[in-house]
Amino acid sequence: MTMLSLESTNDVFGATDNPHKKGYTSGGSSSGEAVLLALGAARLAIGTDVAGSVRAPAHFSGVYSIKSSMYRFLKQGSASSMPGQEGVPATHSPMTRTLEDLETFWRAVFQMKPWDYDYSVLRIPWRDIKLPEDRPIRWGVLWDDGVVAPSPACVRALKTVTAILEKNGHEIVTLKCPSPYEGLQIASQLLLADGGKTASNNHRTFETNDAGMTPAFRGLRLPRFVMKLYAWYYRYIRRDPIYAGLIDTHYEKTIQEFYALIARREDYRSRWFKVWRDAEVDGRQGDEGVDFILTVPNSLPAVPHGGMRHGWKACGTRSYSICAGVMPITHVDATADALPCTFRARNAIERNYYRMYDASAMEGLPVGVQIVGRRLEEERVLEA
Repeated sequence: MTMLSLESTNDVFGATDNPHKKGYTSGGSSSGEAVLLALGAARLAIGTDVAGSVRAPAHFSGVYSIKSSMYRFLKQGSASSMPGQEGVPATHSPMTRTLEDLETFWRAVFQMKPWDYDYSVLRIPWRDIKLPEDRPIRWGVLWDDGVVAPSPACVRALKTVTAILEKNGHEIVTLKCPSPYEGLQIASQLLLADGGKTASNNHRTFETNDAGMTPAFRGLRLPRFVMKLYAWYYRYIRRDPIYAGLIDTHYEKTIQEFYALIARREDYRSRWFKVWRDAEVDGRQGDEGVDFILTVPNSLPAVPHGGMRHGWKACGTRSYSICAGVMPITHVDATADALPCTFRARNAIERNYYRMYDASAMEGLPVGVQIVGRRLEEERVLEA
């Protein structure tokens, strides 16, 4: 089975192929929905997103999605594979074949007043939004998260969008923000704070597991001193503090450690809040603030099946509360998106990730961008 990975496979039906290229993943874990949309077999779908389980399938399969904010979209009556996991909460989020379908679906859901029959939904009706017209809209672009640099195909998609935005009078700035690596460290610990026991609770004897999560769970079962030695090796022998920092914190947490992580998460969110706030103080355009963030949904296009044994460590989980939309922009081009011969990986995660990148083999796969908005501002993200 597959969980907490950008892949979808099980022992009954096998792997879910990418709708554009056989042998490549369509994302995960909501990839079956994305494939149906891409093939025209459905017009709308709903998935859950913790670390990109709606956004990655949209990016890999070439469809549209919006990862909703906590408590915005209804969830009553659905089952969870990790009940009680609130460190990085899953949000139920829609996917569609077209942008128009996405807005229509959101509007239809909120016309039904979901807060009347789902206690978890905030009483916020759908709002008609007009973006500012008296000043340029400022887009902060996150070109690199410091862990895995975006592939040439994904960079080209970003540059295509920023060029169109600038041509239409928008302002493009390089985002100044809290460290994405710090967010990855916090979120990865919160997600498996119980040592992976809840996530693996439904796993049966002799049932296969995802190629990426198998070593992750194995590492959680190792004695603490073994992981400490492993982290020491990467930090001081391999000179790789990025990977070492993730290894060093990969163990079951005590209640006290869990509380401390929640406090770190809230501090991290407060620093992200300042990135947005400075754009709106007193109706002026802040020196550092932005209206929207533009970045990649994932550093690579869809990867070959089994690739998550290398790529799960860089899944796009985030420990701050946002809404984020993904839309398709282009497709991989074998010539334009070839990896430069000068490329050198900065850490073990990036090195393993780029083992999977082959622009020639990936030619034709969809490539999207991610538009990030403030918490509970799904309407603004759709309007952007």
